[in-house]
Amino acid sequence: MSINREISTALMVAAAEGQADDVRLLLSYGADVNGYGDTALILAARRGQAEVTRLLIEAGADGVAALRGAAWDGHADAARLLIDAGEDGGAALLLAARRGHADIARLLIDAGADVAARDADGDTALMLAVRRDYADIARLLIDAGADVAARDADGDTALMLAVRRDYADIARLLIDAGADVAAKGAGGDTALMVAAAEGQAEVARLLIDAGADVDMQGAGGGTALMAAAAEGQADDVRLLLSYGADVNARDGYGDTALILAARRGQAEIARLLIDAGADVDMQGAGGGTALMAAAAEGQADDVRLLLSYGADVNARDGYGDTALILAARRGQAEIARLLIDAGADVDMQGAGGGTALVAAAAEGQAEIARLLIDADADVDAQGERGGTALVWAAWKGQADAARLLIDVGVGCGAALRSAAWDDQADAARLLIDAGADVKGKDGGAALMLATRRGHADIARLLIEAGADRRRAL
Repeated sequence: MSINREISTALMVAAAEGQADDVRLLLSYGADVNGYGDTALILAARRGQAEVTRLLIEAGADGVAALRGAAWDGHADAARLLIDAGEDGGAALLLAARRGHADIARLLIDAGADVAARDADGDTALMLAVRRDYADIARLLIDAGADVAARDADGDTALMLAVRRDYADIARLLIDAGADVAAKGAGGDTALMVAAAEGQAEVARLLIDAGADVDMQGAGGGTALMAAAAEGQADDVRLLLSYGADVNARDGYGDTALILAARRGQAEIARLLIDAGADVDMQGAGGGTALMAAAAEGQADDVRLLLSYGADVNARDGYGDTALILAARRGQAEIARLLIDAGADVDMQGAGGGTALVAAAAEGQAEIARLLIDADADVDAQGERGGTALVWAAWKGQADAARLLIDVGVGCGAALRSAAWDDQADAARLLIDAGADVKGKDGGAALMLATRRGHADIARLLIEAGADRRRAL
Protein backbone atom coordinates (compact mmCIF):
# COMPACT_ATOMS: atom_id res chain seq x y z
CA MET A 1 0.00 0.00 0.00
CA SER A 2 1.34 3.46 -0.94
CA ILE A 3 2.08 5.99 1.77
CA ASN A 4 -0.71 8.28 0.48
CA ARG A 5 -3.20 5.39 0.63
CA GLU A 6 -2.09 4.57 4.17
CA ILE A 7 -2.50 8.20 5.27
CA SER A 8 -5.92 8.45 3.63
CA THR A 9 -7.06 5.23 5.29
CA ALA A 10 -5.88 6.55 8.65
CA LEU A 11 -7.85 9.73 7.95
CA MET A 12 -11.05 7.74 7.52
CA VAL A 13 -10.49 5.94 10.81
CA ALA A 14 -9.76 9.17 12.66
CA ALA A 15 -12.75 10.90 11.08
CA ALA A 16 -15.15 8.11 12.00
CA GLU A 17 -13.93 8.18 15.60
CA GLY A 18 -14.08 11.97 15.88
CA GLN A 19 -10.35 12.41 16.49
CA ALA A 20 -10.00 16.04 15.41
CA ASP A 21 -6.29 16.41 16.25
CA ASP A 22 -5.40 13.32 14.24
CA VAL A 23 -7.49 14.55 11.33
CA ARG A 24 -5.59 17.88 11.33
CA LEU A 25 -2.27 16.04 11.43
CA LEU A 26 -3.17 13.67 8.58
CA LEU A 27 -4.49 16.53 6.47
CA SER A 28 -1.19 18.35 7.02
CA TYR A 29 0.56 15.29 5.54
CA GLY A 30 -1.57 15.45 2.40
CA ALA A 31 -4.23 12.82 3.08
CA ASP A 32 -6.75 12.60 0.22
CA VAL A 33 -10.08 13.84 1.59
CA ASN A 34 -12.09 12.43 -1.35
CA GLY A 35 -10.51 9.06 -2.06
CA TYR A 36 -11.17 5.37 -1.76
CA GLY A 37 -14.87 4.44 -1.39
CA ASP A 38 -16.60 5.92 1.64
CA THR A 39 -14.73 9.12 2.23
CA ALA A 40 -13.64 10.47 5.59
CA LEU A 41 -16.37 13.11 5.36
CA ILE A 42 -19.08 10.50 4.77
CA LEU A 43 -17.88 8.52 7.77
CA ALA A 44 -17.73 11.59 9.96
CA ALA A 45 -21.18 12.78 8.90
CA ARG A 46 -22.76 9.37 9.45
CA ARG A 47 -21.22 9.21 12.94
CA GLY A 48 -22.31 12.77 13.77
CA GLN A 49 -18.75 14.01 14.22
CA ALA A 50 -19.48 17.73 13.76
CA GLU A 51 -16.02 19.15 14.44
CA VAL A 52 -14.33 16.67 12.11
CA THR A 53 -17.00 17.33 9.52
CA ARG A 54 -16.12 21.04 9.63
CA LEU A 55 -12.40 20.33 9.26
CA LEU A 56 -12.95 18.11 6.23
CA ILE A 57 -15.30 20.59 4.55
CA GLU A 58 -12.68 23.33 5.02
CA ALA A 59 -10.14 20.97 3.47
CA GLY A 60 -12.27 20.70 0.32
CA ALA A 61 -14.04 17.38 0.88
CA ASP A 62 -16.98 16.65 -1.45
CA GLY A 63 -20.09 16.80 0.75
CA VAL A 64 -22.93 15.54 -1.47
CA ALA A 65 -22.76 11.93 -0.33
CA ALA A 66 -21.90 13.01 3.19
CA LEU A 67 -25.09 15.04 3.44
CA ARG A 68 -27.08 11.98 2.42
CA GLY A 69 -25.27 10.00 5.12
CA ALA A 70 -26.04 12.59 7.78
CA ALA A 71 -29.69 12.64 6.73
CA TRP A 72 -29.93 8.85 6.79
CA ASP A 73 -28.44 8.55 10.27
CA GLY A 74 -30.11 11.63 11.74
CA HIS A 75 -27.12 13.83 12.57
CA ALA A 76 -28.49 17.34 12.43
CA ASP A 77 -25.28 19.22 13.34
CA ALA A 78 -23.31 17.53 10.59
CA ALA A 79 -26.17 18.07 8.17
CA ARG A 80 -26.29 21.79 9.04
CA LEU A 81 -22.58 22.16 8.35
CA LEU A 82 -22.91 20.47 4.99
CA ILE A 83 -25.97 22.55 4.08
CA ASP A 84 -24.11 25.73 5.03
CA ALA A 85 -21.32 24.54 2.75
CA GLY A 86 -23.78 24.68 -0.13
CA GLU A 87 -24.53 20.99 -0.69
CA ASP A 88 -27.72 20.13 -2.60
CA GLY A 89 -30.31 18.61 -0.24
CA GLY A 90 -32.86 17.02 -2.62
CA ALA A 91 -31.65 13.45 -2.25
CA ALA A 92 -30.94 13.97 1.45
CA LEU A 93 -34.53 15.11 2.02
CA LEU A 94 -35.81 11.83 0.59
CA LEU A 95 -33.60 9.92 3.02
CA ALA A 96 -34.63 12.05 6.01
CA ALA A 97 -38.30 11.46 5.15
CA ARG A 98 -37.74 7.72 4.79
CA ARG A 99 -35.96 7.52 8.14
CA GLY A 100 -38.27 9.85 10.06
CA HIS A 101 -35.72 12.56 10.89
CA ALA A 102 -37.99 15.60 11.13
CA ASP A 103 -35.29 18.01 12.35
CA ILE A 104 -33.10 17.25 9.36
CA ALA A 105 -36.05 17.43 7.00
CA ARG A 106 -36.81 20.90 8.38
CA LEU A 107 -33.19 21.99 7.87
CA LEU A 108 -33.20 20.77 4.29
CA ILE A 109 -36.57 22.34 3.48
CA ASP A 110 -35.48 25.66 4.97
CA ALA A 111 -32.36 25.45 2.81
CA GLY A 112 -34.51 25.08 -0.31
CA ALA A 113 -34.36 21.32 -0.91
CA ASP A 114 -36.65 20.21 -3.75
CA VAL A 115 -39.76 18.74 -2.13
CA ALA A 116 -40.84 17.34 -5.53
CA ALA A 117 -37.69 15.22 -5.96
CA ARG A 118 -38.27 11.49 -6.39
CA ASP A 119 -36.17 8.48 -5.44
CA ALA A 120 -35.28 5.59 -7.72
CA ASP A 121 -38.65 3.95 -7.03
CA GLY A 122 -40.58 7.05 -8.03
CA ASP A 123 -41.56 8.15 -4.51
CA THR A 124 -41.51 11.74 -3.33
CA ALA A 125 -40.49 12.67 0.20
CA LEU A 126 -44.17 13.08 1.07
CA MET A 127 -44.95 9.57 -0.11
CA LEU A 128 -42.05 8.16 1.88
CA ALA A 129 -43.23 9.95 5.02
CA VAL A 130 -46.81 8.76 4.50
CA ARG A 131 -45.78 5.15 3.96
CA ARG A 132 -44.12 5.16 7.39
CA ASP A 133 -46.73 7.23 9.24
CA TYR A 134 -44.41 10.18 9.87
CA ALA A 135 -47.12 12.81 10.25
CA ASP A 136 -44.73 15.55 11.43
CA ILE A 137 -42.59 15.22 8.32
CA ALA A 138 -45.65 15.01 6.09
CA ARG A 139 -46.90 18.28 7.58
CA LEU A 140 -43.52 19.96 6.99
CA LEU A 141 -43.53 18.86 3.37
CA ILE A 142 -47.13 19.93 2.76
CA ASP A 143 -46.42 23.33 4.31
CA ALA A 144 -43.43 23.59 1.96
CA GLY A 145 -45.64 23.01 -1.07
CA ALA A 146 -45.36 19.26 -1.64
CA ASP A 147 -47.86 18.10 -4.28
CA VAL A 148 -50.53 16.03 -2.52
CA ALA A 149 -51.89 14.94 -5.92
CA ALA A 150 -48.62 13.39 -7.12
CA ARG A 151 -48.78 9.66 -7.85
CA ASP A 152 -46.23 6.94 -7.18
CA ALA A 153 -45.02 4.42 -9.74
CA ASP A 154 -48.12 2.28 -9.16
CA GLY A 155 -50.51 5.18 -9.59
CA ASP A 156 -51.36 5.78 -5.92
CA THR A 157 -51.54 9.24 -4.37
CA ALA A 158 -50.28 9.98 -0.88
CA LEU A 159 -53.87 9.84 0.38
CA MET A 160 -54.35 6.38 -1.08
CA LEU A 161 -51.10 5.25 0.56
CA ALA A 162 -52.35 6.52 3.92
CA VAL A 163 -55.71 4.83 3.51
CA ARG A 164 -54.17 1.49 2.52
CA ARG A 165 -52.29 1.58 5.84
CA ASP A 166 -55.13 2.91 7.99
CA TYR A 167 -53.19 6.04 8.94
CA ALA A 168 -56.15 8.22 9.93
CA ASP A 169 -54.14 11.22 11.16
CA ILE A 170 -52.13 11.49 7.95
CA ALA A 171 -55.25 10.92 5.87
CA ARG A 172 -56.90 13.84 7.71
CA LEU A 173 -53.81 15.98 7.16
CA LEU A 174 -53.82 15.26 3.42
CA ILE A 175 -57.55 15.86 3.11
CA ASP A 176 -57.17 19.20 4.90
CA ALA A 177 -54.41 20.01 2.41
CA GLY A 178 -56.80 19.46 -0.49
CA ALA A 179 -56.10 15.86 -1.48
CA ASP A 180 -58.67 14.59 -4.01
CA VAL A 181 -60.88 12.08 -2.16
CA ALA A 182 -62.32 10.89 -5.48
CA ALA A 183 -58.97 10.03 -7.05
CA LYS A 184 -58.63 6.38 -8.01
CA GLY A 185 -55.48 4.52 -7.16
CA ALA A 186 -53.64 1.50 -8.48
CA GLY A 187 -56.20 -0.99 -9.73
CA GLY A 188 -58.92 1.61 -10.21
CA ASP A 189 -60.46 1.67 -6.72
CA THR A 190 -61.20 4.82 -4.75
CA ALA A 191 -59.79 5.55 -1.32
CA LEU A 192 -63.25 4.97 0.14
CA MET A 193 -63.46 1.53 -1.44
CA VAL A 194 -60.07 0.60 -0.01
CA ALA A 195 -61.01 1.87 3.46
CA ALA A 196 -64.32 -0.03 3.35
CA ALA A 197 -62.71 -3.28 2.25
CA GLU A 198 -60.06 -3.04 4.98
CA GLY A 199 -62.53 -2.26 7.75
CA GLN A 200 -61.27 1.27 8.32
CA ALA A 201 -64.50 2.89 9.44
CA GLU A 202 -62.83 6.00 10.90
CA VAL A 203 -60.99 6.70 7.67
CA ALA A 204 -64.10 5.93 5.64
CA ARG A 205 -66.07 8.50 7.64
CA LEU A 206 -63.31 11.07 7.08
CA LEU A 207 -63.47 10.51 3.34
CA ILE A 208 -67.26 10.70 3.17
CA ASP A 209 -67.37 13.83 5.28
CA ALA A 210 -64.80 15.32 2.89
CA GLY A 211 -67.08 14.66 -0.06
CA ALA A 212 -66.31 11.12 -1.20
CA ASP A 213 -69.20 9.70 -3.27
CA VAL A 214 -70.45 6.58 -1.46
CA ASP A 215 -71.76 5.10 -4.72
CA MET A 216 -68.77 5.90 -6.94
CA GLN A 217 -67.71 2.84 -8.90
CA GLY A 218 -64.18 1.60 -8.99
CA ALA A 219 -62.47 -1.45 -10.49
CA GLY A 220 -64.99 -3.83 -12.03
CA GLY A 221 -67.79 -1.37 -11.33
CA GLY A 222 -67.82 -2.12 -7.62
CA THR A 223 -68.79 0.36 -4.92
CA ALA A 224 -67.52 0.87 -1.38
CA LEU A 225 -70.57 -0.95 -0.03
CA MET A 226 -69.80 -3.97 -2.20
CA ALA A 227 -66.19 -3.96 -1.07
CA ALA A 228 -67.19 -3.86 2.60
CA ALA A 229 -69.87 -6.51 2.11
CA ALA A 230 -67.56 -8.94 0.33
CA GLU A 231 -64.91 -8.59 3.05
CA GLY A 232 -67.34 -8.87 5.97
CA GLN A 233 -66.74 -5.37 7.32
CA ALA A 234 -69.95 -4.85 9.29
CA ASP A 235 -69.06 -1.46 10.77
CA ASP A 236 -68.26 -0.07 7.35
CA VAL A 237 -71.46 -1.51 5.90
CA ARG A 238 -73.47 0.21 8.64
CA LEU A 239 -71.60 3.45 8.07
CA LEU A 240 -72.13 3.42 4.29
CA LEU A 241 -75.80 2.56 4.66
CA SER A 242 -76.21 5.41 7.13
CA TYR A 243 -74.81 7.74 4.46
CA GLY A 244 -77.33 6.49 1.90
CA ALA A 245 -75.30 3.98 -0.11
CA ASP A 246 -77.38 2.27 -2.82
CA VAL A 247 -78.03 -1.19 -1.40
CA ASN A 248 -79.15 -2.58 -4.77
CA ALA A 249 -76.40 -1.11 -6.96
CA ARG A 250 -74.80 -3.54 -9.42
CA ASP A 251 -71.14 -3.94 -10.27
CA GLY A 252 -69.80 -4.36 -13.79
CA TYR A 253 -70.76 -8.03 -13.74
CA GLY A 254 -74.27 -7.38 -12.49
CA ASP A 255 -73.72 -8.52 -8.90
CA THR A 256 -75.08 -6.66 -5.88
CA ALA A 257 -73.57 -6.25 -2.42
CA LEU A 258 -75.96 -8.94 -1.16
CA ILE A 259 -74.86 -11.45 -3.79
CA LEU A 260 -71.20 -10.77 -2.97
CA ALA A 261 -71.84 -11.15 0.76
CA ALA A 262 -73.78 -14.39 0.28
CA ARG A 263 -71.05 -15.85 -1.94
CA ARG A 264 -68.42 -15.10 0.72
CA GLY A 265 -70.49 -16.45 3.61
CA GLN A 266 -71.02 -13.08 5.25
CA ALA A 267 -74.38 -13.81 6.89
CA GLU A 268 -74.26 -10.87 9.30
CA ILE A 269 -73.62 -8.53 6.39
CA ALA A 270 -76.38 -10.13 4.34
CA ARG A 271 -78.85 -9.50 7.16
CA LEU A 272 -77.81 -5.84 7.40
CA LEU A 273 -78.27 -5.41 3.66
CA ILE A 274 -81.67 -7.11 3.55
CA ASP A 275 -82.89 -5.08 6.51
CA ALA A 276 -81.76 -1.98 4.58
CA GLY A 277 -83.86 -2.95 1.58
CA ALA A 278 -81.69 -5.27 -0.50
CA ASP A 279 -83.73 -7.29 -3.02
CA VAL A 280 -83.16 -10.95 -2.10
CA ASP A 281 -84.11 -12.15 -5.58
CA MET A 282 -82.22 -9.61 -7.68
CA GLN A 283 -80.23 -11.39 -10.38
CA GLY A 284 -76.56 -10.74 -10.82
CA ALA A 285 -73.77 -12.21 -12.94
CA GLY A 286 -75.14 -14.96 -15.17
CA GLY A 287 -78.61 -14.31 -13.81
CA GLY A 288 -77.80 -15.82 -10.43
CA THR A 289 -79.40 -14.69 -7.19
CA ALA A 290 -77.90 -14.37 -3.72
CA LEU A 291 -79.43 -17.73 -2.81
CA MET A 292 -77.75 -19.38 -5.80
CA ALA A 293 -74.41 -17.79 -4.93
CA ALA A 294 -74.63 -19.03 -1.34
CA ALA A 295 -75.81 -22.48 -2.43
CA ALA A 296 -73.02 -22.97 -4.95
CA GLU A 297 -70.37 -22.00 -2.40
CA GLY A 298 -71.80 -24.05 0.46
CA GLN A 299 -72.67 -21.08 2.66
CA ALA A 300 -75.30 -22.74 4.86
CA ASP A 301 -75.88 -19.80 7.22
CA ASP A 302 -76.52 -17.49 4.30
CA VAL A 303 -78.86 -20.00 2.67
CA ARG A 304 -80.88 -20.24 5.89
CA LEU A 305 -80.98 -16.48 6.22
CA LEU A 306 -82.08 -15.88 2.63
CA LEU A 307 -84.77 -18.55 2.85
CA SER A 308 -86.03 -16.99 6.09
CA TYR A 309 -86.40 -13.70 4.19
CA GLY A 310 -88.43 -15.35 1.45
CA ALA A 311 -85.86 -15.90 -1.27
CA ASP A 312 -87.31 -17.76 -4.28
CA VAL A 313 -86.03 -21.30 -3.85
CA ASN A 314 -86.93 -22.22 -7.44
CA ALA A 315 -85.56 -19.15 -9.23
CA ARG A 316 -83.50 -19.88 -12.34
CA ASP A 317 -80.26 -18.26 -13.42
CA GLY A 318 -79.44 -17.23 -16.97
CA TYR A 319 -78.63 -20.82 -17.89
CA GLY A 320 -81.80 -22.24 -16.39
CA ASP A 321 -80.20 -23.71 -13.27
CA THR A 322 -81.72 -23.47 -9.80
CA ALA A 323 -80.01 -23.20 -6.44
CA LEU A 324 -80.64 -26.91 -5.90
CA ILE A 325 -79.04 -27.88 -9.20
CA LEU A 326 -76.00 -25.74 -8.40
CA ALA A 327 -75.69 -27.26 -4.93
CA ALA A 328 -76.00 -30.77 -6.36
CA ARG A 329 -73.35 -30.11 -8.98
CA ARG A 330 -70.94 -28.70 -6.37
CA GLY A 331 -71.51 -31.46 -3.83
CA GLN A 332 -73.10 -29.23 -1.21
CA ALA A 333 -75.15 -31.86 0.64
CA GLU A 334 -76.16 -29.70 3.61
CA ILE A 335 -77.33 -26.97 1.26
CA ALA A 336 -79.28 -29.45 -0.88
CA ARG A 337 -81.10 -30.69 2.23
CA LEU A 338 -81.97 -27.13 3.28
CA LEU A 339 -83.32 -26.31 -0.16
CA ILE A 340 -85.37 -29.50 -0.39
CA ASP A 341 -86.83 -28.86 3.05
CA ALA A 342 -87.72 -25.35 1.87
CA GLY A 343 -89.72 -26.70 -1.04
CA ALA A 344 -87.23 -26.78 -3.90
CA ASP A 345 -88.61 -28.59 -6.96
CA VAL A 346 -86.37 -31.65 -7.23
CA ASP A 347 -87.38 -32.30 -10.84
CA MET A 348 -86.96 -28.81 -12.23
CA GLN A 349 -84.76 -28.90 -15.32
CA GLY A 350 -81.79 -26.62 -15.66
CA ALA A 351 -78.97 -26.11 -18.16
CA GLY A 352 -79.22 -28.72 -20.92
CA GLY A 353 -82.46 -30.01 -19.46
CA GLY A 354 -80.78 -31.81 -16.59
CA THR A 355 -82.32 -32.10 -13.14
CA ALA A 356 -80.53 -31.88 -9.81
CA LEU A 357 -80.32 -35.68 -9.79
CA VAL A 358 -78.68 -35.72 -13.20
CA ALA A 359 -76.19 -33.07 -12.01
CA ALA A 360 -75.40 -35.01 -8.83
CA ALA A 361 -74.94 -38.29 -10.68
CA ALA A 362 -72.71 -36.77 -13.34
CA GLU A 363 -70.44 -35.30 -10.67
CA GLY A 364 -70.40 -38.42 -8.52
CA GLN A 365 -72.26 -36.81 -5.63
CA ALA A 366 -73.84 -40.00 -4.27
CA GLU A 367 -74.93 -38.49 -0.95
CA ILE A 368 -76.88 -35.78 -2.72
CA ALA A 369 -78.29 -38.26 -5.22
CA ARG A 370 -79.65 -40.27 -2.29
CA LEU A 371 -81.19 -37.13 -0.77
CA LEU A 372 -82.93 -36.40 -4.05
CA ILE A 373 -84.15 -39.95 -4.50
CA ASP A 374 -85.51 -39.90 -0.96
CA ALA A 375 -87.30 -36.69 -1.92
CA ASP A 376 -89.00 -38.59 -4.80
CA ALA A 377 -86.87 -37.17 -7.60
CA ASP A 378 -87.66 -38.71 -10.98
CA VAL A 379 -84.84 -41.20 -11.52
CA ASP A 380 -85.72 -41.56 -15.19
CA ALA A 381 -85.75 -37.85 -16.00
CA GLN A 382 -83.58 -37.10 -19.00
CA GLY A 383 -81.13 -34.28 -19.40
CA GLU A 384 -78.96 -33.17 -22.28
CA ARG A 385 -78.91 -35.57 -25.25
CA GLY A 386 -81.55 -37.66 -23.54
CA GLY A 387 -79.30 -38.91 -20.76
CA THR A 388 -80.76 -40.05 -17.48
CA ALA A 389 -78.90 -39.76 -14.19
CA LEU A 390 -77.59 -43.31 -14.60
CA VAL A 391 -76.45 -42.64 -18.16
CA TRP A 392 -74.48 -39.63 -16.98
CA ALA A 393 -73.02 -41.52 -14.02
CA ALA A 394 -71.87 -44.30 -16.35
CA TRP A 395 -70.47 -41.87 -18.90
CA LYS A 396 -68.45 -40.04 -16.23
CA GLY A 397 -67.39 -43.24 -14.47
CA GLN A 398 -69.19 -42.38 -11.23
CA ALA A 399 -69.53 -45.89 -9.81
CA ASP A 400 -71.06 -44.99 -6.41
CA ALA A 401 -73.78 -42.86 -7.97
CA ALA A 402 -74.42 -45.51 -10.61
CA ARG A 403 -74.74 -48.25 -7.98
CA LEU A 404 -77.24 -46.16 -6.03
CA LEU A 405 -79.40 -45.64 -9.11
CA ILE A 406 -79.21 -49.30 -10.06
CA ASP A 407 -80.31 -50.23 -6.54
CA VAL A 408 -83.52 -48.24 -6.98
CA GLY A 409 -84.31 -50.04 -10.21
CA VAL A 410 -83.14 -47.75 -12.99
CA GLY A 411 -82.71 -49.59 -16.30
CA CYS A 412 -79.13 -50.22 -17.36
CA GLY A 413 -79.29 -50.48 -21.15
CA ALA A 414 -78.60 -46.91 -22.19
CA ALA A 415 -76.08 -46.55 -19.36
CA LEU A 416 -74.12 -49.55 -20.64
CA ARG A 417 -73.83 -47.92 -24.04
CA SER A 418 -72.66 -44.70 -22.39
CA ALA A 419 -69.97 -46.53 -20.37
CA ALA A 420 -68.77 -48.31 -23.53
CA TRP A 421 -68.60 -45.05 -25.45
CA ASP A 422 -66.40 -43.33 -22.86
CA ASP A 423 -64.28 -46.35 -21.82
CA GLN A 424 -65.58 -46.53 -18.26
CA ALA A 425 -64.68 -50.14 -17.43
CA ASP A 426 -65.70 -50.06 -13.75
CA ALA A 427 -69.08 -48.63 -14.60
CA ALA A 428 -69.56 -51.18 -17.39
CA ARG A 429 -68.67 -54.05 -15.07
CA LEU A 430 -71.09 -52.71 -12.47
CA LEU A 431 -73.88 -52.50 -15.03
CA ILE A 432 -73.18 -56.01 -16.34
CA ASP A 433 -73.20 -57.39 -12.81
CA ALA A 434 -76.50 -55.58 -12.21
CA GLY A 435 -78.13 -57.51 -15.03
CA ALA A 436 -77.79 -55.28 -18.05
CA ASP A 437 -79.12 -56.98 -21.18
CA VAL A 438 -75.67 -57.84 -22.52
CA LYS A 439 -76.88 -60.65 -24.79
CA GLY A 440 -79.60 -58.50 -26.31
CA LYS A 441 -79.57 -55.32 -28.33
CA ASP A 442 -78.12 -53.16 -25.51
CA GLY A 443 -75.06 -55.38 -25.16
CA GLY A 444 -74.64 -55.58 -28.91
CA ALA A 445 -74.87 -51.82 -29.29
CA ALA A 446 -72.39 -51.31 -26.45
CA LEU A 447 -69.95 -53.76 -28.05
CA MET A 448 -70.23 -51.97 -31.37
CA LEU A 449 -69.47 -48.62 -29.71
CA ALA A 450 -66.52 -50.03 -27.72
CA THR A 451 -65.07 -51.58 -30.86
CA ARG A 452 -65.56 -48.44 -32.90
CA ARG A 453 -63.89 -46.33 -30.19
CA GLY A 454 -61.00 -48.76 -29.68
CA HIS A 455 -61.88 -49.60 -26.07
CA ALA A 456 -60.47 -53.13 -25.88
CA ASP A 457 -61.09 -53.63 -22.14
CA ILE A 458 -64.77 -52.80 -22.49
CA ALA A 459 -65.11 -55.00 -25.57
CA ARG A 460 -63.52 -57.91 -23.70
CA LEU A 461 -65.89 -57.44 -20.74
CA LEU A 462 -68.90 -57.44 -23.02
CA ILE A 463 -67.80 -60.47 -25.03
CA GLU A 464 -67.06 -62.43 -21.86
CA ALA A 465 -70.53 -61.52 -20.61
CA GLY A 466 -72.08 -62.90 -23.82
CA ALA A 467 -72.46 -59.90 -26.11
CA ASP A 468 -73.12 -60.81 -29.73
CA ARG A 469 -69.81 -60.38 -31.57
CA ARG A 470 -71.59 -59.98 -34.85
CA ARG A 471 -72.84 -56.62 -33.63
CA ALA A 472 -69.27 -55.36 -33.46
CA LEU A 473 -68.64 -55.97 -37.15
